[in-house]
Amino acid sequence: MESRLRVNWIAPVGYFIIWFFIGIFIVKDYGVTWDEPIMRQLGLVGLKYVNNILGQPFTIPISNQIEDFSTFINHEYGSLFEIILAGAELAFIKPIVYEYLDMDGSAYYLRHIITWLVFWLSAIFFYKLVQLRVKSIVIALLGTSIYLLSPRIFADSFYNSKDIIFLAFFVINTYTLSLLFSKFTFKHAFFHGMSTGFLISIRLMGIISVALSLAFIAAYLLFTIKKPAIKTSLLVVGAYLLSASVFIYLLWPFLWESPFSRFFEALRLMAHFVRQDSPMLYRGEFINRDQIPWHYVPVWLLITIPPFYLFLGFIAGAVTLFSFGKEFIRRNFAAIPFIDLYVIASLILPIASIIFLQSIIYDGWRHLFYLHAFISYLATLGGYFIVKAVSEKYALYAKLAWAAVLLFYVGIIIKMHPQQQVYFSMFNKHPQTAYELDYWGHSYKESLEWLCKNSDKDTIKIAYIRIGNQPMTMNKRLLPPKERNRIVFKKSLKESDYYITNYKFGDHDILTGKHIDITDSLDKEIYNIAPMGYKINTVFSVKK
Repeated sequence: MESRLRVNWIAPVGYFIIWFFIGIFIVKDYGVTWDEPIMRQLGLVGLKYVNNILGQPFTIPISNQIEDFSTFINHEYGSLFEIILAGAELAFIKPIVYEYLDMDGSAYYLRHIITWLVFWLSAIFFYKLVQLRVKSIVIALLGTSIYLLSPRIFADSFYNSKDIIFLAFFVINTYTLSLLFSKFTFKHAFFHGMSTGFLISIRLMGIISVALSLAFIAAYLLFTIKKPAIKTSLLVVGAYLLSASVFIYLLWPFLWESPFSRFFEALRLMAHFVRQDSPMLYRGEFINRDQIPWHYVPVWLLITIPPFYLFLGFIAGAVTLFSFGKEFIRRNFAAIPFIDLYVIASLILPIASIIFLQSIIYDGWRHLFYLHAFISYLATLGGYFIVKAVSEKYALYAKLAWAAVLLFYVGIIIKMHPQQQVYFSMFNKHPQTAYELDYWGHSYKESLEWLCKNSDKDTIKIAYIRIGNQPMTMNKRLLPPKERNRIVFKKSLKESDYYITNYKFGDHDILTGKHIDITDSLDKEIYNIAPMGYKINTVFSVKK
């Protein structure tokens, strides 16, 4: 018995240790993305504000360069994680002597490491969530592998401090709700409220977890709690709401001076979210962000999520809804898996609301990356149902087949490395001419490194003539000083030897509103980044 417990402990611990070192080992392979400087600015503005509110207990060397919280255009955004990143930079990267918008490479890498570690931590919570449901270490580890091995999520887990962190805390929030369903106690209500506070402090959209939690808690109380226990149960619900409110206030500095009015201000801004009008490639046509068709999100989900995961998730959804109907008719409410129904609702309702309300969304489905938590959970549940359905004699073969498919996706991730962010499934054969690819410009790092290694010029002159080239300037900072100093950006092709593009906006420049045709000025393609056979970044030589 003791040896079995030791094996049960060693397997998951060893699994997560391996993943920890994989992430740390490859983090430097990923480049800088479009939004990172502005997100860092948000963190520094928030850190300065918190420091001032607390009476300046520590010194920020670049405080005079940081905009005041009251005038910062994005001050209502949830800034908790960005403040943590800014604090880490202040603590570990000294001295901060460079212009705060122009990050040093070490600051970028620190951000990427911490972002990966939070995602890695969320995988542990996902494992615990699944194990709480299926009571099987093997199934829980296979399910956690689904969570970790979705190519697009895998790449973003290193540099996306917005969508991935929101996903991570949604996993934690779902786990604490699952604990609450397993034991409806004040302790679990407190922890679910705390995780809700963290979630909403990162992104206000997390408020949907409150609505859905309350709806399913109400159903849970209505159908499973005996009447004499209702009063106590309602007090537990009150403890959850109180805990959530306290932690939202504590963790969201924007609310500190005027919690109620500012909370409703943030809700109003979220409801009327407006983004600059720039073209977006979808199904071979450039469309405006405020004119996306109803099928935008479903199509992106279909063509970028591994088909195996979609298949298992469909199995889980069908079985869960059928079982719910059967147990509801029998009035066997204790057998209803409320967390499964919560996950299904959390997956379907946001997609339906976006379609119905015609909400603005862009860059594929990255704003909905938190749905990956529910997709992975349902895929795991689908695999579990299949394993249970086969006879015990063949259960091992079913698990091995599951593992074999996961190894296939390991191969895809390795083959695409480090450009997994442009993964497309077999449902889409021509993504290069039909959809947004490297919309955040992370691929510029790889092309700059190649050019430095293969160009014999002492000074490498690269054209910077479009807004889509902007991430190139940020990725330059990741290069070693010697190589970084060789690169000079020029404002025209005539002054340049090379032109690099990640095909963002095509030939459209949103700064000038003009279409620029530079075909005649380019000589030839000298390097391509093509992770799945389609080009996402190209280095051109310029005609002289």
